[in-house]
Amino acid sequence: MKNVVRPIAIFLLLLLASPAWGHRIYLKNGQVISTPEYSVQEDVLIYQNYGGTIAIPMDLVERIAHDKPGWQGSPADTGRPEAAQEERAGKEMGSATQVDEPIDPKDLQARLVRRMTPRTAVEKANLATVAIESDIGMGAGFFISDDGYIITNRHVVRVTEESRAQSSKRVAEARAALREAAASLQNEKERLDNAEKRQRRDKAALAQAVANKAGAEQIRDMRQTIKSNEEYLQLWRRAHKKRLAEHRAAMDQVAKAEQEYQALLEGMKNRRFYKVYLADETSLNAYLVKISDRYDLALLKVSGYRTPHLQHVPPFTIPRGTTLYAIGNPIGLRNTVTSGALSAFRGGFIQTSADINPGNSGGPLVTEEGKVIGVNTKKMIAPGAEGLGFALDIQYVFDEFGTFFGAEE
Repeated sequence: MKNVVRPIAIFLLLLLASPAWGHRIYLKNGQVISTPEYSVQEDVLIYQNYGGTIAIPMDLVERIAHDKPGWQGSPADTGRPEAAQEERAGKEMGSATQVDEPIDPKDLQARLVRRMTPRTAVEKANLATVAIESDIGMGAGFFISDDGYIITNRHVVRVTEESRAQSSKRVAEARAALREAAASLQNEKERLDNAEKRQRRDKAALAQAVANKAGAEQIRDMRQTIKSNEEYLQLWRRAHKKRLAEHRAAMDQVAKAEQEYQALLEGMKNRRFYKVYLADETSLNAYLVKISDRYDLALLKVSGYRTPHLQHVPPFTIPRGTTLYAIGNPIGLRNTVTSGALSAFRGGFIQTSADINPGNSGGPLVTEEGKVIGVNTKKMIAPGAEGLGFALDIQYVFDEFGTFFGAEE
């Protein structure tokens, strides 16, 4: 009996000495509080300790860690590199986040918040912005609903008439340049032929001088001239041959580019699916729902996920001079944020000094509170100006596609 009691006593001693399985609250002053249970009500954290209930303001809390059986120390001490980042997430949309609880893989909203840990409303808006890959390059878009609807520009997913006209103009200019080069090469060919005829005449004259036993100095000078001309003609022939080859290659390249562009037009006309990239580089497949006939807008959708999304605010409620933020993927730089002022309202467009460059098209123009007021669409270059950015009024999105995802309150 003695041998049985001793192990039981040791077990009870270890049990009483071990911390309870629960949570640890790290305060900003360095204090750590252990508690088996806590809750958050508005801006106050309430926890159980010393047999009672204690309440502290949330702004005193740095982070919350959640123990599991067998853990010693915080999640950051377990060797998982992502654990520290999960702890730092702290709060999601203003409330405490159970960072170690599993997240539904279909809940992109929660997953992106945990991975990206947004600190401001603009960073939260960034989570709702996506990159859209198409045959004509990379554009941007943003979630407008929590069930996966994405707004972008029509010209991100379809070749516009303006783009088609510009391409036709470039092809015509290239062909005109090739015709001009061909005429120049033909003129050079005629001059080269004439030079070779003169060389043959000079060689015949040399042969005649030798036959007539002309003076040695005369014959030496004629031979030197013929030799120098021959060296020059050889260099000229090689250069002309190279220019001919380059001209043929350029003609083939223009013809190939024109064929590929026509194939691109045909493919884009019928394309229904696009790859989109989230803020954490995750790629998903989106399908085309509708293209606007009136505006430079298109609607895509990612199905089966709960998505972060942007709320909107009527642009006319924002005073001029207010700081705005354009989010997009200029020159392939994913989820770039640029800032500028609301400059003016011009015929359904919002003019802003925020940089809007290729790759920003389709991205959101948001306020400091993260509310979207427009869809970035173009940059205009004016003489003596750095460039003017324009976004389409967000109200047009709801006018065109509101029946799919409804209007916000």
